Amino acid sequence: MLRQAVAATILAASLLCGCATSNAPSGFHRGASGQLVENMPAVQTDKFSPQITVVGLSDFENPFGGIAKKWFIRSFIDKTTGDVSNQLYVWITYAGGGWNFFDAASDDTASPHAVDVVDRSVDNCGEILCSYTEDIVIDLPSSLLASRPNGFEMKVSARSGASIILNVSREMVLKQLKVIAENIPPKA
Repeated sequence: MLRQAVAATILAASLLCGCATSNAPSGFHRGASGQLVENMPAVQTDKFSPQITVVGLSDFENPFGGIAKKWFIRSFIDKTTGDVSNQLYVWITYAGGGWNFFDAASDDTASPHAVDVVDRSVDNCGEILCSYTEDIVIDLPSSLLASRPNGFEMKVSARSGASIILNVSREMVLKQLKVIAENIPPKA
């Protein structure tokens, strides 16, 4: 009886934290009716917007006691010109006694990339530590995505001396490029 209760508790905890595995292969998920659906970037637009937004596949790391981060490629396609701009959107959260101020980035060829701060917030402050969140975007030239179809790494550095390394996977790049190509308006 105790063994069943422990097993049920472990299963419930796995489901709550998203640790339970599905029987879907990597790069796919199960749809509502159980069919395999390929994970693809999301396309967002409406008739009022001058652009099409492509929100790419995301990745997430949360090392115990470290800096948690989530990142994805976000692309903007101009509906009139077909021009494309890309960025790596990065959400960073950590506990500490002060801000890290993430504000610099370079890829694995040591090429620098412009960083813009989207938002910074602090909450859950105790007597010593607070929870800090920084949302930033890193400029990704289309030429970088086209020339690095197997993926790349991006190092993001902070004024505090902290840094994180993000793996932009082959799957993230190739699927982003595919959805961009499918949504570029035809030339007039």
